[in-house]
Amino acid sequence: MKFPENYYELYTELLRNSKFTKVIKGLDINFPTSDFEKHRESFDKKDKHREKNEKINIVDIENNSSNTLNDELHKKVKNTETTISYKRFMQIERNANNKALKDVITELKYMNTSKPINMPQVFLSYPVKDVLLAIMLFYFFDSQGIYLYVDYMHNNVLSNGALKQILKQELEQSKQILLIDGRNNQISLDSKTYIRPWCAWEIGLYYEVRQQLNNAHYEKMFRLGWADPSGNGQQAQMINDFKIVNRICSATLWQ
Repeated sequence: MKFPENYYELYTELLRNSKFTKVIKGLDINFPTSDFEKHRESFDKKDKHREKNEKINIVDIENNSSNTLNDELHKKVKNTETTISYKRFMQIERNANNKALKDVITELKYMNTSKPINMPQVFLSYPVKDVLLAIMLFYFFDSQGIYLYVDYMHNNVLSNGALKQILKQELEQSKQILLIDGRNNQISLDSKTYIRPWCAWEIGLYYEVRQQLNNAHYEKMFRLGWADPSGNGQQAQMINDFKIVNRICSATLWQ
């Protein structure tokens, strides 16, 4: 199966997934629209002048957004403003969605997210700001016969020491690793781009696990190719060996 090319395609695909629609029922979450992707496409062109001046009308947002997003918008935007940058909109939308998701943390914790017998596992490495995308990917992979390990669904109350040991065990059991890359997962320092510490630790541990198992890792590491880009257009050197996932075949990620 061809992998979704953007956030909107993923959401559209999930609307046919009864497990996913049951979880999101009643949640005040602002999901992506086709217009959202048009803005993203323009924003992703790396044209600094265009990026700086790409704007969205606040009235358009208010008329097509969840209540949570509108509340967050009114807190962050001055009354005199009529437009905001797309970059700023993405930040506000993501904050609003994560606030809405807090209402279902307990429900997700007690969901039946245990790995089914004989289902191949893929480990998801993601920044905490992208937890909604992580949950969406979990249900999409489930529909494709793959168990996506998302630690948020299991270990949100563990200490760091206990969590790291569990994550190592899950990495050992994972057939492949998928990274949510992009703006939320990158840090720019001295004109260089780095992966945020927690995901960098997971990636480093994955290299270690693959070496211990004498299992080649270069065909097993993937990233999303349509995540929000970093502002400087650079990619962190640490993920140079990660391939962009383009399709799923026989419950396996392929470029």
